[in-house]
Amino acid sequence: MIPETDKDKLASYVSDKINGVDVPYHFQQLKAKNIMVKWEGTHVHVDDGIVKIEKYQQIDIELRQGLLEFLVPKNSG
Repeated sequence: MIPETDKDKLASYVSDKINGVDVPYHFQQLKAKNIMVKWEGTHVHVDDGIVKIEKYQQIDIELRQGLLEFLVPKNSG
């Protein structure tokens, strides 16, 4: 996780990496294996879609080894 204040910096970093630009990683990191989020809204974004939920839900997120991979193509230039 990174702080909300670094979201634009992260987007720029990911875009540069996708485009083959070698940029250093300089972010404050918040490390966790289990995260609890309390959400007061009624819509959440899940797997490229919007899901409607009951108000005031608690969402638990657990880190599981090896379940997520990022595939970034290399530029051929």
